[in-house]
Amino acid sequence: FGGFRYPINGSPLTNEGMQDMSLFLHYKNDNQQRPLVTNILKDNHYRKLYLAHIRTIVEENFSNGWYRERATAIRQMINEEVAKEPQRLYDMAAYEQNLSQSVKIDNSTIIGLTELMDARAQQILAHPLMQKPAPTLDTPDVTVKGTDATFTVSATEATDAYIYHRTSAFAPWQRTTLNASDGQWTATIPAATAQHYFVVAENKYIASCLPRRAGREYLELVVK
Repeated sequence: FGGFRYPINGSPLTNEGMQDMSLFLHYKNDNQQRPLVTNILKDNHYRKLYLAHIRTIVEENFSNGWYRERATAIRQMINEEVAKEPQRLYDMAAYEQNLSQSVKIDNSTIIGLTELMDARAQQILAHPLMQKPAPTLDTPDVTVKGTDATFTVSATEATDAYIYHRTSAFAPWQRTTLNASDGQWTATIPAATAQHYFVVAENKYIASCLPRRAGREYLELVVK
């Protein structure tokens, strides 16, 4: 949120550089000092999944104005204590201003919260890949027969689809490819391995998840 202007070596980012910073910064530059994100984004599937999660984060928190409401509520809660704090590193004028505009703290400039994120959210959603039609997913139909569960999903604008599943909370996720047939995507897997699951559909440009916060949120297998 603007407190650190050195994502790579060199000069610090300007306000505009922070607002417009590439979604693929370290991957695009093949930054060997950031091997985790660089190598994950080299995988086409994970790169599309990353974009899907970025879209969800922006739409649920920033482009809808929710973060402004949350920031205002936090400020109202802490205003009195901030005013009484004898060891604070900035004056009250800077505290008041920094919600919406940049302030100088010693030799540093701290960009305003809304100054950064309003422009950043707009820039992210205007990215060419975000403008491409994303797959749409319907809630899976699940049939359990014996020890197996068959998942059937309707998806449009998709070239590939997958079900991520695990045996229990905190177990590692496994990924199984769904097979396409007349607009439906299906897979049969052992029910015991799919107590939790979510679905991902992708095309050439981007992926979609169901639930949208897939991984953090998931569906549970219910045997009727």
